[in-house]
Amino acid sequence: MWNFFGQAWMLVITLLTMPFIIHRLGIDLYALYTLIGIIIGYFGFLQFGLGAASIKYIAQYLSKKDEVNIKKTFWSCLFVYVLVGLLGAIIIASFAPILVARFLKIPAELKELSVLVLKIGSLGFLVSMLLGVTSSVMQAIGRFDILNRVGMILGTAQIITTVILLKYGFSLKAIVISNIAGQMIGVFVYWVCALRLLPFLSKPTLDIATVKRLFK
Repeated sequence: MWNFFGQAWMLVITLLTMPFIIHRLGIDLYALYTLIGIIIGYFGFLQFGLGAASIKYIAQYLSKKDEVNIKKTFWSCLFVYVLVGLLGAIIIASFAPILVARFLKIPAELKELSVLVLKIGSLGFLVSMLLGVTSSVMQAIGRFDILNRVGMILGTAQIITTVILLKYGFSLKAIVISNIAGQMIGVFVYWVCALRLLPFLSKPTLDIATVKRLFK
């Protein structure tokens, strides 16, 4: 029910605000805004399913009250995702000029902005990886109430911020930066929630055997 309500709420608020956002940005910039999310989403394959694997193992170890392996699973997944997130961000930023010049049909006057926004948006890939790991703790524990409450608040704040920025004449660059900032706040909030539920996660632990198990 929490998952359904969370998705339904975001669907409603998105439908209500989308006409204003499209009108203010214009068709070309809105298409570019959407395209950034799609390109970054393509690199989601770099997650290798480790997030889902960590949820499985944390839930399994939680039933046995095995704090040591829960900590190893969480931090091992986080370390891998930091490295993979950095790799993905570097790839997206490095190939941004080539993507815009050769593969995307973008008006000439928007190409420079497109490259810049893609490079800024590449940081969002790294942050989204961290967001996935920190929020996975709530999924493993079964606290979908916390997961969806935080998601609804942050998602609503992000959309409202976008509307306010457009109302006062800010550019697409400012919107992308605000979105990344919102994701970073999400990482922090989920991390605080995870520590309150599982205080022993405060001490980092990297275990190669656990990394291999997650990949397997």
